[in-house]
Amino acid sequence: MGLAVLPLPATTPETLETAAETCVRVFAEPATPAGDGGPVTIGDHVEVALDHDTVTAVALEVEDHRPGDQLYGVFCEHLAEEYHPTITAADGSPVAPVAERAWVAAHEHDDSVSSVGIEVDGDVDGGLLNEWLGGLLREKGTDIFRMKGFLAVAGDERRVVFQGVHMLLDSQPDRPWGDDPRRNQLVFIGRDLDGDELRAGFLACLV
Repeated sequence: MGLAVLPLPATTPETLETAAETCVRVFAEPATPAGDGGPVTIGDHVEVALDHDTVTAVALEVEDHRPGDQLYGVFCEHLAEEYHPTITAADGSPVAPVAERAWVAAHEHDDSVSSVGIEVDGDVDGGLLNEWLGGLLREKGTDIFRMKGFLAVAGDERRVVFQGVHMLLDSQPDRPWGDDPRRNQLVFIGRDLDGDELRAGFLACLV
């Protein structure tokens, strides 16, 4: 799960919305893995490995301050009910959030929101892929809430993991394919998505 902590000037709807927009850009940056108990640096994109059978804890260190001097927003890629978060102080006492908000809630009951999955074997041409994704984001970036997956790029022996939020896209090399079949898997989540058009566009990038 992607996680980021940002300082907040207040908890008004306007400041929370501004912080959320900033967080979209933060999530587009490469993530730093945070092991169990590992520190979270304010302003960085941190990746926390969740395990449904155990409790995962990360540490956040902030400068000493009196209550009310500084607010911090904890931004996550999942809803709270999906992973049941708790915040505790250094002495183990619980810390209650001042405000909570789920930015995806407005999409949950919107019939125009859907997901499109694409899975196909083979290699993609990196240049054609970049050209297609660039055009897609320019034309429909505001309607694409999230995209993620992994790719088999021609000439690269490693999987390429990618994720995008609206018009921001990031990709990183992953482990080698080895003997595994070179298979591309993509998921798009957004409004008024044309599945046939997306599949045709991606298939045109295959070698």
